[in-house]
Order: sequence, then C-alpha cells, then structure tokens
Amino acid sequence: MPSTWYYARAGNKFGPHSTEEINALAADGKILPNDLVWNEGMANWTAAAKVDGLLPAPVAMAAPIAPPPMAGRSLNYAGSGVAAPTGPIAAPPMTLVRTPTEVPAKLRHPGMTPVYLVMITQGANVEASFDVSPAMEQLAIGFTKKLGKKYDVQIVSSVPADGPYALVRLVNVDEGNRFLRYFLTLFAGKTVLEVEGTVRSVSGKSGPFFHKHKGAGGIGGGSGIGLLKNSGKYLGKKIAKQVLK
Repeated sequence: MPSTWYYARAGNKFGPHSTEEINALAADGKILPNDLVWNEGMANWTAAAKVDGLLPAPVAMAAPIAPPPMAGRSLNYAGSGVAAPTGPIAAPPMTLVRTPTEVPAKLRHPGMTPVYLVMITQGANVEASFDVSPAMEQLAIGFTKKLGKKYDVQIVSSVPADGPYALVRLVNVDEGNRFLRYFLTLFAGKTVLEVEGTVRSVSGKSGPFFHKHKGAGGIGGGSGIGLLKNSGKYLGKKIAKQVLK
C-alpha cells in the first residue's frame, strides 16, 4: 500500500497516517466501512470497504432459518388478485444533476497554461424540489474566474496524466427551508452544498479536499437555488486557491 493515507467521516478529514497506522486503525475498528479513504495513488476518495486488504474480513454468519409457511392463507402483492413480481425490484431513479461541458467562451484563455476540471455528480445526495444543476455551473465559473487570465480552464471527463487539475465530486445538496430562513435567519433552514475531490496544483502538489458551504439570508429568506448558486461560486473559488498553491 502507499505510505501516506487520509480518511474522512461526516465531513472531517484525518491524517496523514502511515500504512502501519492506517492498518492499525482499521484493525481496531476505528475506520468504518463507509468512511472515505484517500492516498496519492487514488483518483478520488473511496469507501474503506472497497479498498482491498484495508479492513478485516467479515466473520461469516449462518444463513437465517426460513419461517414456516402460513397455513390456510395466501399472500398477494399490492392487493388482492395482483401477482407478486418475479424479477428483482428496480432501485428508485437517481436525481440527475447536470454538469457544464465547457466554461463560457468569454472566460477562456486559449494558449495559456491549461487547468483541467473534472465534475462528477453521480451518487450525490440531493434534497431539493428543483434542478440544482445551476449550482455546479456557478462552481465552474467561480473556479475559472479565480484562476484568472494566466490559465485556460478546460472541462474534461477524466483526470489527465499531466498538468494541474481539480476533480470535484458533488456529495450533498440540501435546499433547506425558506420559512425557517425567513423567521430564524442565520439559525435554521440554511441551504447546504458539499463537495469533495482531489487537486494537482500548478506546482505539482497533489492533495484531497472536502468543502461545505451553507447559505442563508435574502429577501423573504432567500431563494434556495440562488443561495446554492452563491455556494457553488464560493466553493469553486476555494478549490481554485488550492490549485494555485
């Protein structure tokens, strides 16, 4: 295994740890299967359970004993006369959050040093009654503006082998509660935007990040999408700062 590790839980990052330390933490049960882990050999944060050899093998459990058949009764699915499904039950559809395919032309600087931006939204937790895709668009814009005219930001689908980049994965979006924002202002109902990922800076340094921004305020408690767009732009600038180091 690589020698330097980090792990994260509930938005808090821990590390760096050596291979021996991370193995000891895992063996003691201090790293949970759903905790995220990362090292420089990984393109993104990954659940600890998916990293081969990190967690102890689970103890096999005996198969449960099936209950006896119910005498004199038959079971129906979704009401009388409806046959039970014969195939697997499909998972509920995932909320789609679109990502921009390119930055606005007026923000491009062809011929300058390219900086690559990879944006992933699959698997994100989305608690919103509206399309939150504009928040990701503003993240890309904030990222690009912060880098300035010395760099040409290009949105790509995978991490490049060379050159500075930021891989941004959407973790959580919550529209909050406008009623609570209006009456309790800064104390409740805030919107939430969380992202994680990795960067390779212009100086060649690689590292992970986890950022969260909460939105509140505005007329009548502020619109949820407006606050999330502001959060996206703020987080984009914050990630760009790490790329510039």
